[in-house]
Amino acid sequence: MIHLILTFDYELPLGKVKHSYEDALFQPTEQLLELAQKIEVPIVLFADILSYYKHKESQISSFTVPFEKQLQKALQLGHEVQLHLHPHWMKTEVGEQTFQPDLSFTLEHFSDEELEQLLQLSIKELKAVLSPIDPYYRPTAYRAGGYNIQSKGGAMIPLLQKYGVAFDSSVAQGYYFHSAQSTVDFRKRPAKGNWLLPLDGDLTQEGNSSIMEVPIAAKPKTLFELPTALKMRLYADRAVNRGSMIHRQDAIPWKEKINMFRSSRMLSVDNFTFTPKQLLQILDYHIRKYKTEEDLYVALIGHPKSMGEYALGLLESFVKMTRDKYGDELRITTFPKNAN
Repeated sequence: MIHLILTFDYELPLGKVKHSYEDALFQPTEQLLELAQKIEVPIVLFADILSYYKHKESQISSFTVPFEKQLQKALQLGHEVQLHLHPHWMKTEVGEQTFQPDLSFTLEHFSDEELEQLLQLSIKELKAVLSPIDPYYRPTAYRAGGYNIQSKGGAMIPLLQKYGVAFDSSVAQGYYFHSAQSTVDFRKRPAKGNWLLPLDGDLTQEGNSSIMEVPIAAKPKTLFELPTALKMRLYADRAVNRGSMIHRQDAIPWKEKINMFRSSRMLSVDNFTFTPKQLLQILDYHIRKYKTEEDLYVALIGHPKSMGEYALGLLESFVKMTRDKYGDELRITTFPKNAN
């Protein structure tokens, strides 16, 4: 059986919000929830809980109240809310509808002791938000902010295991990204569809933790693709702009630019140059390569902040095409509930 999990990182634009928090996060997430109900699929929201904590600390209810209500609504509708950490929020200055992001983007900026405190705090806050709906709620899955599971993985993976996280979904085979704030390199990984993470953080190897990786499906670029910059100009009318990135890429060495040019394509509805057929090709590639076991768990990724009318239509069409092709062989689902 193929288990496809539709995951969405529930977060603000991390560099700057263009208009308002409503426009940047809450309104597009509401549209996503409406679509999920229409096409009858469960989704997973990976909630950037430290952004909530920082605004709560500063008593900014214009963010915290709709944040709480929307995640509670998602849970009531049968969707899932999981853990997503962007640690730079702890040092970020926030105000009404605005913030000045700190550049401590990865976990490398925090000591092992601070990491444990961050994780404890994040789980506590997420439980407090969702316990009115489910008094037994606890997060069982994690996605690293900016996919930075490699950043201090040797410290973070044992902590995730310690606090009951059973799944990670941060890895996409062949993905490479570099900026002034972080480097993500998934060009090597275990040759399995799902595997256990290593406690020492070496993600090129299968490990001995109790945390199973549910990767984001990805496919290598072909030689016949149009350059990304050209496609982005051709399809610019599909894009939405609700804010800016935190990453600075103004002085990237050529070697890093080449690595990013060769980076695999994720199964993502954020990319407005994709068609439903291209998304299905990415999923097909992943299934052909890794469907060697009885059950295969794989994720699609999106960000409500990056999704407009085109992305929502892309998701709807992809789901229909996937169901038509795979039928009963594929289930659109959430993370397994039998986690320890």
